[in-house]
Formats: sequence, C-alpha cells, structure tokens
Amino acid sequence: MKELLTKKRIVLRCFAVLALMLIIGGCGEKKEAGGNKQEDEKASESSHDADSVKSNSSDSEKVYDGSTNEPNVFELDWDEFKSRWEQNLNSLGRPELGTIENEQEKESAYGLLKSGTLDETELFGLSANTDRDTGKIITVVASGFESEEGVESGNSVFFAASALIDVADPTISTNKVLELTEKLGLYGTITDDGQIVIEENGLIYTSMAQETDDMGPLVSLTIQKAAE
Repeated sequence: MKELLTKKRIVLRCFAVLALMLIIGGCGEKKEAGGNKQEDEKASESSHDADSVKSNSSDSEKVYDGSTNEPNVFELDWDEFKSRWEQNLNSLGRPELGTIENEQEKESAYGLLKSGTLDETELFGLSANTDRDTGKIITVVASGFESEEGVESGNSVFFAASALIDVADPTISTNKVLELTEKLGLYGTITDDGQIVIEENGLIYTSMAQETDDMGPLVSLTIQKAAE
C-alpha cells in the first residue's frame, strides 16, 4: 500500500516536471527505431506485446481516419482536449480510460499546468501545459507506471501513450499511429532505450523511461509542436 501511494504521488508530481522539461530544455537528438541488429532483436522480442496493443487499437473504428480536417491538439484548450480524448477512447472500446479524473491545475512561468489520472489505480494519466492567455495546449504528456497486469492487458501507460498519438494528430492514419508507437518504443522497449525522439508531420514526440527507486521505470510520452 505504501508503495502504491508513493507511485501515485510521483505520477502526479511528474506531470508538471515532464510538461516543462521539453519546453525548457528542448528535445535533444532524434533517434529512429530499427536501424541496427540490436534494435531489430528488441523489436522481435516485443512483437507479442505489440500485437496485444494493436488488438486494442486497430480492431475498432478510428474516429479520425486520416482524411479529416480536425486540427491537431495544439489548436485545442484543455476541455476540448478532454472531449476528444473521451471520444477517441470510446471508439477504441476503452471507455473506462476515457474520463480524466483527479484533475489538478498549477501556475507555471509558461502558463497553466493541467493534469489528471486515467485508471482506478491512478498510476498513469495525462497532463498539458496551456497558454495563459488563449488556453490552448502547448505541450501534452502521457506518463505513469506500468500496471501489474503488464503491457498485454492494455490497461497501461503504454496504451495511453499510443492513444495520445492518435488524439494529438487526427490527420494521420491508424497504420501511422501504430508505426509511431513501435518506433517510440511504446510496446515496452522504451524501458531499454531510455529516450527516443521522432518528428512527424510538424510534431515532436519524445518517449522516455526513467528509473525510480524499487518501483520500476516511470514511462512518458511528450508531444509538442516542432519549431517553425
């Protein structure tokens, strides 16, 4: 119980830290997956987990099919983002992860940091840094710990991160979402890679896994606009 409460506190605290980290420090060096033998072996080892996550995402009708004129997430405010998230998770057959709960709001030098949890264990959730004047999202983050059931259950930070790719840019296809999910190590391999950065369609995706004391890796996906 003590470990669970500690994880919850870390998750809620990390939302603000991660949302600011990419704005202040930049995104670093891009790394594309699948470039050598070692990465190919990792991809092979994670294929079972990948199939599990895909079964949760590709068997349902996609709300945004790649031909939509819907804006990306950075044209939305927090309430509009929550609405899109709920709609998308419902379409993926995961309504239990569609409601953002335990919402918090904090002031920052860049605007308002807003966050909330997704599952009943409160071990993973979403956060966004929003512009103080317009309310529009500047950076959006999915972060948390892996659930005890693991990646295969679909009830995990990895599934939430993959869904966030879909929600952030409704113009990309389901296949592209799955491709980015794999390249970013969000079928589980990010825990080996540490950090992966990819730019796609004007957005920068940064996946990270940070070790914590005896509680497993804290996994996150941060998405922001690329510099124009």
